[in-house]
Amino acid sequence: MGIKILKGVNLLDVEKKVIEKGVDILIEENVIKDILGDLDLGKYQEAEIIDLNGKYVAPGLINAPMMKHI
Repeated sequence: MGIKILKGVNLLDVEKKVIEKGVDILIEENVIKDILGDLDLGKYQEAEIIDLNGKYVAPGLINAPMMKHI
């Protein structure tokens, strides 16, 4: 498991209703620990770096409304 960094993502912020471009997401033991504009990769030499190069990341839709008639 360890540490992973998702590098260069476009993050959909549903609370602010904006897309934050080029952010890095720090994941430790499968839990998002931090979202930053640009991580200092020197601090995370043991991390697995996953370059998403502008791909979009959005929050999970756990409490999304469901269609009752389905």
